[in-house]
Amino acid sequence: GKPTFLQVRRSKGGRTDTTGDWLWPWGCHVTDLVHFMFGPVERAQAIKTRGDFGAIGLNLNFVNGAAGQLAYVSPGPNWEYVLAVGETMEAVQVDNSINMTHYHGGSPVGAHHPSFVAGYVHSGVEMGFVGELQAFAQCIREGKQPLSNIAEATHTMALHEAFMRSLDTGKAEQVERFDAASLPVPAGL
Repeated sequence: GKPTFLQVRRSKGGRTDTTGDWLWPWGCHVTDLVHFMFGPVERAQAIKTRGDFGAIGLNLNFVNGAAGQLAYVSPGPNWEYVLAVGETMEAVQVDNSINMTHYHGGSPVGAHHPSFVAGYVHSGVEMGFVGELQAFAQCIREGKQPLSNIAEATHTMALHEAFMRSLDTGKAEQVERFDAASLPVPAGL
């Protein structure tokens, strides 16, 4: 069904920074994931903790009407949690890029739990990098626009800029729109 709610929580150790400057260097991957999964974001509002602990919460309004929440914590353990919910009460939960559980109406109906222990210690095939590179090369050969393209990257930047403006203003900020149709399709090799 139609996407209705997306929640992503990510923590990463090693930094104490209350300015939000750490958000881009390691938060950009989650920002990419958000609009890749649910489409463009039209408004974003950010809040952050006071003091020396760096935590940022973001509320999102997607163009398609869905809502979302992001939570970034630094310092903290290296962890990532994603919950995507559709209008038919289908949901997928992914823990640390490893364990995936599919729910229908609140009950688990399927799962994928591979035998490795952390997302960063297994192969490029298991991580998806090999498949991404193969799909990219195929798009070049066929003259097609890849799913991950400059328009997507532009929206990631616009979304990050809205986050940072909202941290300054304390208000919800509009996210600059992008037009994927106006971008050139790469020529074949």
